[in-house]
Amino acid sequence: MDGQGGSGRIYGWSGREWEDIWMVREGVGGYMDGQGGSGRIDGWSGREWEDIWMVREGVGGYMDGQGGSGRIDGWSGREWEDIWMVREGVGGYMDGQGGSGRIYGWSGREWEDIWMVREGVGGYMDGQGGSVVMEGWSGREWGDGRIVREGVGGYMDGQGGSGRIYGWSGREWEDRRMVREGVGG
Repeated sequence: MDGQGGSGRIYGWSGREWEDIWMVREGVGGYMDGQGGSGRIDGWSGREWEDIWMVREGVGGYMDGQGGSGRIDGWSGREWEDIWMVREGVGGYMDGQGGSGRIYGWSGREWEDIWMVREGVGGYMDGQGGSVVMEGWSGREWGDGRIVREGVGGYMDGQGGSGRIYGWSGREWEDRRMVREGVGG
C-alpha cells in the first residue's frame, strides 16, 4: 500500500465464517500510489473465493488527490458486475484533504449509493488519527459500518499497524481486524 510491492490481508465474511481475503499488489507502484497499475483482491461469490480485478483508469486515478474514477467488480448475487467508485472532485477522501467519496453497493435488489464520508481533514489514510463512516447493507437495511484508525500511523501509510472495520455477519455488525503484515504490507 506504500508504493512498494507487497500484499496485505483483510478478513471477509463468506456467509459461513470469517475468512482471509488476500489483497495482492501487482508489482512496485501498484494501484495506490498515483501511478497507473492494477490490483487484485479475492472476494466471496456466494460459492467460492474469486478474483476481483480493481483497475486504475489511467495515471493518477482515484487515490492520489487528483480527480478520476476507478472500477471494481462486485458480486450482485447473480453475477460479477462493475461497481463504480467515483471521486467527488479533486482532493477527495484519500489524500489528507476533507471530502467524500461514493461507492455503489448491491442491496439485494439493486445497486445503491454507499456514502463514505471523511470525518475532518487528515482522515484515516494520511498517517493521522481519524475515522470514517461507511454505509453498508446488512441484508435488511443500510447501516453504518465504522472503520476506525487505531492510533497515528495506521495501516495505510507504509508503517506497520492495524485498523478495525465493522462488517455484517448475516446476524449482526461485527468487528473485523484488518492487519498490516509488517512495513509495506
